[in-house]
Amino acid sequence: FAQKYPHVSFHFLSVNADAALTLMDQGELDLALVMEPIFFEKYHFLRFPAKEEWVCCLRRDDPLAEKPALTPEELAGSRVILPYRSSVANVVLNWFGEYGSTLQIAGSSSFYSNAIVMVKKGVGRAIYIRRQAPYPCDAEIVQVPLKPSIRVSSSLIWNKEYQSAEVRRFLQFLIQFLNI
Repeated sequence: FAQKYPHVSFHFLSVNADAALTLMDQGELDLALVMEPIFFEKYHFLRFPAKEEWVCCLRRDDPLAEKPALTPEELAGSRVILPYRSSVANVVLNWFGEYGSTLQIAGSSSFYSNAIVMVKKGVGRAIYIRRQAPYPCDAEIVQVPLKPSIRVSSSLIWNKEYQSAEVRRFLQFLIQFLNI
């Protein structure tokens, strides 16, 4: 795309979906890659076919770190670090079912790296999306799948009301490139 349209530049922001939607509504952001759930009424979207898997991030010395998977019952009573976005945290809390009321919410985080720092310091166990590329601090962390699993989609969204010519060209390129 850059070879064909060298005048187009990209600026990447690391914000949660709520902040991205606000920026998009203010006309300050053209596209956003967000994790569902999200309300799509005001946006066009392109859902990616791969689903993200949720895991429990634990210290290696945690008694549950050796388990092949963790159930809501096994995590009952835990101090947990949840995603900051309330709609995403609700997906996680719903997974706990009847055990949700036993949890101690130790905190929340918009970013995986911040949640991992809290796990490393013993603040709690983080429920987060599985990381494919490890951070340097991940050597001290184990990611244990949840059972039953939670899997969510990610979508690229853009405003229904306005798309620049550059955004339309990029979207056409992306759809063709990803073959979706």
